Amino acid sequence: MRLPRNARVTILLFFLGISWGIGLSGCNPGGTPPKTEKESKAPLPPQALEHFRQGQKFLANKKLQEAIKEFQETVRLAPDSPLAQFW
Repeated sequence: MRLPRNARVTILLFFLGISWGIGLSGCNPGGTPPKTEKESKAPLPPQALEHFRQGQKFLANKKLQEAIKEFQETVRLAPDSPLAQFW
């Protein structure tokens, strides 16, 4: 069954409006999401960040064992960091 053009446009606009509304939920009037204390901190401490960057370089150069060691050291230095845990 094919809907008339105006019905398809109406449905499309409805879903765009819903998704736009969902996308804005949780935002303050300025349009930026509110920052929590945890979000305002640096993602990794300086020492861990250096190991993380080195791990990224090794990974880009396909040196997987070296990359793993650097990422493991990143986790040791920043065990609560989701970024460290992910990599």
